[in-house]
Parts: sequence; structure tokens; C-alpha cells
Amino acid sequence: MIWDEWLIDVTSDVHNEEIFTTRVFCFSPYERDTGKVVSGMGLITDWPDDGKVVGIYHMGGQEAVDKWMDNNPDIVAIIEERQAKATADELTDE
Repeated sequence: MIWDEWLIDVTSDVHNEEIFTTRVFCFSPYERDTGKVVSGMGLITDWPDDGKVVGIYHMGGQEAVDKWMDNNPDIVAIIEERQAKATADELTDE
């Protein structure tokens, strides 16, 4: 895999159209050294097989992320569960 870090891109769910109720998300690559999100390279899946999910992204900025999270507590809970499982799996692999 080219990218080691991913952000969950909630930009497409801005109108609360419940795109993510199928429990899949759009993951965009994140390049930590430049601080940039690689747009146009989204991965639609329940969770990336490779790399680490490092946050949630919205093209509208942090305020839009916060609003999305406030409006979608059930989905945020799913994300937190998957993150905890991925972290536990990572520790088991070491």
C-alpha cells in the first residue's frame, strides 16, 4: 500500500444523507509529512486493511467535522469501536 495513514472523509455526508448507514466509509490518504489529504484517491470500505486511521476529515474544516460528529453519534460510536479493534489487532501483531 502506498499510504500508511488514512482519514475518514465525511465531506460527502455533509447534508446528513445517511450515506454511511451501510457502515462503509470513504477513507482518504493522509500524508503526515506535508499535512495534506490526497483527494480523489478515496477508498470505500468498512476499514482499510493496511495502514492506520488517524482521524476524520471534512473539506469544510474542523468546524464541519465537529458538526458532523455531533449530528452522527451512532456512526461516531461505530468508528470508535473499529478504531479500538484495529489498535488491539495491531498490538497483537507485534
